[in-house]
Amino acid sequence: VLDFLNYLPYSKHSHVFTAIPNVFFQNLKPRGALKPIDFENVPDDLDHFGAGKIQDFTWKDILDAYTCTECGRCTDNCPAWHTEKPLSPREIVVKLRHYTSSEGKELANGGSVNGRQASTIPGPEWVTEDELWACTSCNACVEQCPLFIDQMGKIMEMRRFLTLEGRLTGTAVKTLQKLQTQGNPWGFSESDRAKWLSGYEGLNVIGENGIEDASAFDYIYWMGCYGGYDPRGQKIAQSVVSLLTQAGVNFAVLGPMESCTGDPARRLGEEALYQMLATQNIETLNGLKVKKVIANCPHCFNTIKNEYPQFGGNYEVINHTQLLNELVKQGRLKPTKEINQGVAYHDPCYLGRYNRVFDEPRELLQSIPGLRLIELDRKRERSFCCVAGGGKIWMEEEAPRVNWNRFEEVESKNPDTLAVACYFCDTMFEDASKHAGNDKMEIKDISVILRESVEADKS
Repeated sequence: VLDFLNYLPYSKHSHVFTAIPNVFFQNLKPRGALKPIDFENVPDDLDHFGAGKIQDFTWKDILDAYTCTECGRCTDNCPAWHTEKPLSPREIVVKLRHYTSSEGKELANGGSVNGRQASTIPGPEWVTEDELWACTSCNACVEQCPLFIDQMGKIMEMRRFLTLEGRLTGTAVKTLQKLQTQGNPWGFSESDRAKWLSGYEGLNVIGENGIEDASAFDYIYWMGCYGGYDPRGQKIAQSVVSLLTQAGVNFAVLGPMESCTGDPARRLGEEALYQMLATQNIETLNGLKVKKVIANCPHCFNTIKNEYPQFGGNYEVINHTQLLNELVKQGRLKPTKEINQGVAYHDPCYLGRYNRVFDEPRELLQSIPGLRLIELDRKRERSFCCVAGGGKIWMEEEAPRVNWNRFEEVESKNPDTLAVACYFCDTMFEDASKHAGNDKMEIKDISVILRESVEADKS
């Protein structure tokens, strides 16, 4: 018995000791908030950022590693694993445990292992770069873990190590460069952002027609880079503006004063660039006396709501589906035209799993006369990612692709329309429909569907 007790801490059964404290010390902060790096107070002896060595992980990360029961629920729900990518969230945690056991003690003391310099955990010996870059940051692994292990947080910290060491390659590098120089992922001119606003008479744009700040308005509508530049995204943003106007919402937009929230940079590991973009936006919003923000992009929504407070950006943030649903309930928007279609709804990861917005989009769709809501098999907390999160929309993906997998599930329900609530999802499913040769099913944002049904369109 004593021999077995001595063996337990070094075996896969270490969770017998660690499970209860791990559950007790689970992360209670917003799911969508990554930890910031303090670049202003860097120790003199620090030679890298992110998680590359054992001392870079927190005590909770190590406790996670020794708590894992290897049940595999995280991997079973991982979109990368389901599409033949090398990532297994379970293996990430297991490898961290083995790494800690084999090299941790010496690494923590700054020494060598068996006469050689100890290796970093992101590398060919332990966790490969392909594993780390396969993650879509969908958070399904964390959602499914019964012991509250944060697999994704460890992946993001190791990504930071790779990126800040100059080991990020491919198209994502160019995206980061464009974010740095132009404030958007395509590198378009800042002055061209949201040019379509000029076609809307009576729309309040901060900085125009004598409007100096947001103090006279209830909300600022943050349309995001897709709403400012992308043709499909502009159609969605125009629908939101039209509906808010018809409902008599007292709001304004920032137009060219917007810049990328920095979400792609942070998820790709470029924390310094993220903080630059975030602080610029926060200075703008605070300077304009912004209190409430409407964001229809779940990534913008999550970043402004859960991550900007880390840098002094404290606002009341609401998603467009939440506000539009409330406007319908209040009778300020009246869907009257029948939409006699079967409509499937896809839960975006950053809206649903991260921020628990599940009911409002469904209630909004069900308020439309004639519309028949179709639920997908993987829904709500178990929704399957579209692949765009974690900066993956700016990276090349090998076949079979995650969005193809999800679109096959949608097709199996035979809906007339797939309803989304995210620019990224809209883009990825449009791509998947073309790959599948499906020109019958329409992909539409919920706001576009609602706009078709309201009693009058005053745009």
